[in-house]
Amino acid sequence: MSASRRHSDRELGALREAIRDGSSRGHALLAEIERRDEDKRDGWVEALLGIDAPIERAAIADRELIGYQPSGVGAVLALIRDVPIGAGDVFVDIGSGLGKVTMLVHLLSGARALGLERDAALVARARERAKAFALAGVSYVHGDARDSLPEGNVYFMYAPVTGSALERVMARLEATTRGHTVTVCTLGLDLARFRWLSERRSDDLFVSIYDRRS
Repeated sequence: MSASRRHSDRELGALREAIRDGSSRGHALLAEIERRDEDKRDGWVEALLGIDAPIERAAIADRELIGYQPSGVGAVLALIRDVPIGAGDVFVDIGSGLGKVTMLVHLLSGARALGLERDAALVARARERAKAFALAGVSYVHGDARDSLPEGNVYFMYAPVTGSALERVMARLEATTRGHTVTVCTLGLDLARFRWLSERRSDDLFVSIYDRRS
């Protein structure tokens, strides 16, 4: 192992311990993330959270269900800033994968974060990593967004589904949030045709933010 690799491992280990004991969360963790080169930031965060190793998963038979694709750190920082997300919010990631977005949102904003994921292997890994960091404010549900959704006030989707599956998820989301003030954030997914949502601008090119119409 090279000296630079040993140094990196020691640095990550120390930062993981600081996350566990609560001394490197919020602005302290944000500063650590922002000092990384943007082209290396995603890999660094995934290594920090321990979700960079390959995981064996079952094949997806339904063509309307999109496989796991990790969100970029820059987009997560943008939605925390632009929504904005704070400690009083309940954040729900629909199609949460290995938990990258939920863990980052909780660590950086203090919001309670819930992930909904239909792949049991991803749920198991995400739960293991949240437990490793003692993240009591992060939890994961093994389920299908077409059938049920956790309650929250900020929802996030990184194109987990398409076609009729998306229509069913959005119908479920509309019913779940009816009568409540909620914000729906997407990455690479246009929801402008759903008339119960009102779009507002984000400074990030790939992030879209919608508020539920009253």
